[in-house]
Amino acid sequence: MTWITPGVCRHGPRLAREEVVWTPASRARRGPRRGDEQALRRAVDGALRAFLIDRQSVLCEISGGLDSAIVANSLRAVGRPADAALNFYRGQAEADERVYAQAAADLAGTPLRCVERQLLGLSVERLMSGAAAFRPNFEILDTDFDDLALEAIAQIGADITFTGHGGDVVFYQLSAADLAGDLLRGAPCEGNRLTRLAEVARRTRRSVWSLVAQAVRGRPSRAVAELMTVPKILAPPRSEGDWHPWVNDLKGIAPAKAAQIRGLALTQGLFAHTRRGAAARLCHPLLSQPVVEACLETSTPILSQGEGERSFARRVFRDRLPEMIFARRSKGDITVFLGRTLAKNVPMLRDFLLDGRLVEQGVLKRQDLEAVLSPEVLIFRNAYSEVLTATVLEAFVRYWEGRDAVASDIGAVSGVAAESAA
Repeated sequence: MTWITPGVCRHGPRLAREEVVWTPASRARRGPRRGDEQALRRAVDGALRAFLIDRQSVLCEISGGLDSAIVANSLRAVGRPADAALNFYRGQAEADERVYAQAAADLAGTPLRCVERQLLGLSVERLMSGAAAFRPNFEILDTDFDDLALEAIAQIGADITFTGHGGDVVFYQLSAADLAGDLLRGAPCEGNRLTRLAEVARRTRRSVWSLVAQAVRGRPSRAVAELMTVPKILAPPRSEGDWHPWVNDLKGIAPAKAAQIRGLALTQGLFAHTRRGAAARLCHPLLSQPVVEACLETSTPILSQGEGERSFARRVFRDRLPEMIFARRSKGDITVFLGRTLAKNVPMLRDFLLDGRLVEQGVLKRQDLEAVLSPEVLIFRNAYSEVLTATVLEAFVRYWEGRDAVASDIGAVSGVAAESAA
């Protein structure tokens, strides 16, 4: 099996020849430019029109945030509003965005179905059934999502589902402090550069001098880093290895633009196998190449200027947004939902991880896992991403090691059969 990285061409005998034909950094080096509002609108609208070719019935996920609202109302702008929209909410107030989702759906002229999510029930069977992927698939953690989405797909006979995923990276809702580095390196901005720098300081609750020092050193001071960084509970030693090729190609790229490219590398995990994606094409238009390129070439201080985030996209699509979403500066939070989900699944997680392959091979320490895997710790300490990552990796390793064992058994049986035939 050979994994072909996006932007790479493999050819020749046994695909031994490799040519890099596209990377985010190569596109970013064409900029940074001042924002072209019409170019971004054309990129989004053009991508949507292309994805809609020969599609009969359209479903759109509307979370209540900025990005999904842009997609839903851009579908209306190109003359093909979604036939139905789907919103998931949780029982906690901070994870219930129905009022925003309804405002976006009303403006788009799309009927909205809201579904309450229950705490996830994890099982070894479900994890392993979805682990057959060429790289770890985080979609296997939420099989309930597939079940509920498949119901909505079947209800309208949808053959494509649109999401707003990727907008936080493409439109830049990332490290605000890195924007200071881009400003000091001369990246284009609107208005006075010192004013823009002061806005970043207010947004990050830091002094201008602290941001300047970080830009000069290339990293925050130890005191600032300790305040900003959540200490890892499960922290395996980082060893040298192969990084994503997009991350290896950041020479000469300014700090905030480099953060955007690292984010784009991470978003590749969205292009994973799902049952809902098998039933109807799962489409993330904000991660389509024309949209990504338009934002890579745009200076990050312009993409995220002022004291708000994604301000450029917010302005470009102002006429396609309900007022409450345009003015909104916060977003939903499912932290409590994840904490309760993991606490509910502690027995399964302990059985799956404590004696798993990651512990056996020394990737994780058993005592660290034991300290984390209790309801009390999981509810009050945010180790959710670490535990979920460990769970996905454990399933991935077990699946492929099992495949190797099956292949060896088949080979042995074939050998015996050949000897018997001889």
